[in-house]
Amino acid sequence: MKHKRIITVLLAAVIGVGAALGGCGAKPAEKSEPTTVDTRKEPIVIADSFQLPSPKSVNTFEYEPTEAAEKLAAHVEKYFHIDKLEPQDTCSGTFFDSRGQDENGSDIVFQQNTASGSFVYSATFSIPNNRIFMQTNDGVRLESKKAELTAKAKAIAAEFEEVAGELMLSEVNKENWSVTTNIRAGTSFDEYSFDTYSFVFVPREKPQFQADENTVVTEQYSGDSFYILLRPDGEVINLYCGLTNAPLKKTGEEAMFTVEQLLAYETAMYESSLDGEGGPTVPDGQQMVITGCRLVYANNGVSYARCYPGVMLSYYLSGDPSEVIEEFEPIEFLRDGI
Repeated sequence: MKHKRIITVLLAAVIGVGAALGGCGAKPAEKSEPTTVDTRKEPIVIADSFQLPSPKSVNTFEYEPTEAAEKLAAHVEKYFHIDKLEPQDTCSGTFFDSRGQDENGSDIVFQQNTASGSFVYSATFSIPNNRIFMQTNDGVRLESKKAELTAKAKAIAAEFEEVAGELMLSEVNKENWSVTTNIRAGTSFDEYSFDTYSFVFVPREKPQFQADENTVVTEQYSGDSFYILLRPDGEVINLYCGLTNAPLKKTGEEAMFTVEQLLAYETAMYESSLDGEGGPTVPDGQQMVITGCRLVYANNGVSYARCYPGVMLSYYLSGDPSEVIEEFEPIEFLRDGI
């Protein structure tokens, strides 16, 4: 069974920062005037004001390979002083999965979309490196290092603009990072925890998707930021570049779903939630009222070259009409069912 929020970005598995990239869970949207709740007893209902995006079908795209994407692995090796990134057995299609070590003995994971250039970089610092850092780290002085770390993050982002396009800093967030290192298998561990900063960059110009002859969409559901997590001493813990400067080529069209298909899908997902299999949870005696949707495009991060259309559904629970929730759904799920 296909479940809601099935679209994932590899970042969540590698560095657990789905919230920074626009994870797949529901999120509060701007409040709007509540729509009158249908008086029927069905748990999922469509508001009278609901409208589908106008086209009967919308275009689908793929990213065309670029020279910057082709040379990215070699650039990462040089920039982070990695001896050699060795491909893993899981490599296939446009997904390049590799491992290596830098000059400090840290274990590196590097995963890349070879077409778009989107990538994930993750460093697991060596035990000596971690211990030296923790001996010198002064959490009280973190705030005084903010400007220096921000400058370092901007320099890193600029280093990859050939792949990601021109960027601007959007967010600086304080985070707590925990490290556990296995010294002897199953018997001894080094455990550290410290506060640090993460940085989120966004494109200065959003990519445009010609959804049909009359509709241009600039919103992306995923892959719309460059996330950088730095250790307080400036070492890079994680990078996630979901952005790309690669050109798009049209590959076909995706038929739009109908209102009847939407209702059937959401009802089936609700019924699956009763069996503990995910889907929207509707409290007893309430209704999930679907009020609207808008077209967005979602890419697959480092996984595939495809950039496909979906919608952001808006709904509220009848118990609190002022709290409007938004969720992403691929058009094909709503059209073809589960």
